Amino acid sequence: MEIREAYEILSREKTRRAYDQERRLSGMDPAIRRVPTPQELLKQAQLLASDVSRMNAYRIDTPWLRSAIIRQLSIENITLLSGPGLIPLREAFLKELMSAMNMLPYPFSDEIHQPMRALSALHDDSLALWEGFMRTQKRKYIFHKWLPWIGVAATITLCLVMYWYGK
Repeated sequence: MEIREAYEILSREKTRRAYDQERRLSGMDPAIRRVPTPQELLKQAQLLASDVSRMNAYRIDTPWLRSAIIRQLSIENITLLSGPGLIPLREAFLKELMSAMNMLPYPFSDEIHQPMRALSALHDDSLALWEGFMRTQKRKYIFHKWLPWIGVAATITLCLVMYWYGK
């Protein structure tokens, strides 16, 4: 049964592409295991952001996304991106990861926050970009946290106004 299932998946072009993409994103692709160049890291971050942008926000696999971002922020990758003359590339890499991180719930784990902060701290513009992203995420989190209470207060106020108007 497993062989038949594998044959069915790999024999169709569409399911084969989905299988290859899943292997690539899960880090099982042998091509990903070699030491990449900074340009390849940017390309991987762009692919991740592109894949996340096509996903439904309500059905996204948050643990998968968190692990994919953590893989992108490995010590080896941060060291590679910390080289001199890589400021534009590093900033583009950070922007792509932040685009993917929009789908993650705030607050982010230290496994994501610390490497992103370390990578962005290498340049003032990148640090400002990261801190602005974190402020925006925190505001969204607070707004969504208080939104039900705002709705309840508005409903109670509306009911009281209707009650007093009816008298």
